[in-house]
Amino acid sequence: MTFLDAAGNQYPADGLAWRAADGTPFALQPIIDALSEIDFPLVSIGESPTPLVPVRLAGREYQCKLEFRQPSGSFKDRGAQMVVSALKHLGVSAVVEDSSGNAGAALATCAAAAGIACTIVIPRSARGPVVTQIGMTGARLLRVPGPRHHATELAQKMAGELYYASHIYNPFFYAGTARLADELISQRSVPDTIVLPVGNGTLLLGLYHGFKRRGKVPRLMAGQLVGMDPITQEFHRRAGEARPREQRVASHSRPSARTARLAARIAPGIAASQPARLHEIVDALQDCSGAAVSVEAPSAITAQRSLAKQGIYVESTSGVAVAAAEVLDAAGQFGANERVMIILTGSGLKR
Repeated sequence: MTFLDAAGNQYPADGLAWRAADGTPFALQPIIDALSEIDFPLVSIGESPTPLVPVRLAGREYQCKLEFRQPSGSFKDRGAQMVVSALKHLGVSAVVEDSSGNAGAALATCAAAAGIACTIVIPRSARGPVVTQIGMTGARLLRVPGPRHHATELAQKMAGELYYASHIYNPFFYAGTARLADELISQRSVPDTIVLPVGNGTLLLGLYHGFKRRGKVPRLMAGQLVGMDPITQEFHRRAGEARPREQRVASHSRPSARTARLAARIAPGIAASQPARLHEIVDALQDCSGAAVSVEAPSAITAQRSLAKQGIYVESTSGVAVAAAEVLDAAGQFGANERVMIILTGSGLKR
């Protein structure tokens, strides 16, 4: 198997190159299409189709896809399973990744099941159940002083010797999240519109390409937090319009450092100030007539609590998607009979 760049140059999928020679990420569609039929065994830690449950919010009924019911507690198990399975098939024996959250937990968990040595690089300040979860797998935890990007920089330096199994850059990860589209089709539950929290776009791009290969993509709606919302900013910049007034921030203004810190604390799962695939994400949203909307942090917490009162406990990152759906509905973005799904990406027990 090989990865391709935008010019069609090939890179060995089991090699140490983790992006193209010009610094851009590898193309996704070729690998996603190639793995539509898998000819190697998938490492399993008990994955099964995640349930769909109806939830009523502000007078509208939504279908919620409970991706936090994956074995390690988040949708990222889909991507990690494919990365680890493909690498095991290719003979890769050791990987490195930078993540103090769900991606690190998913990769460490799947790697442990596959017998692949795993190093996870995290900021020294990272704490909480998800960090404990990573450590319990036996993965090597490297704690790096300073801000989050220092962990990324160290992991990328280590990629000269270890395989960089990045959930952001590695196309295998997106081939895994693309399988959610197949699952929804098999469950006969493809909606008209899907609302989801988006940071680096690993789920959104997987869904987009997964449905694209089947011929029709539902409208995808990206939810972000004010203060950490480059996708919303770029989407509305391209459209030549300001963001909705209730978001309280002009479309080209820079958030205060305090607002950005709050956004990163409330929704660490989507705290990406410079997504590597930003333009791919916005291209996908435009192609499927989707949208991007940002909500205030208190709205996300309120939405998280509203779900909990209906028996669904998710992390606040998922609350962002619920709050975004409510904003979109109030703005008249959903038709009266439109089938709208919200993807709940991570368990509330992880933070």
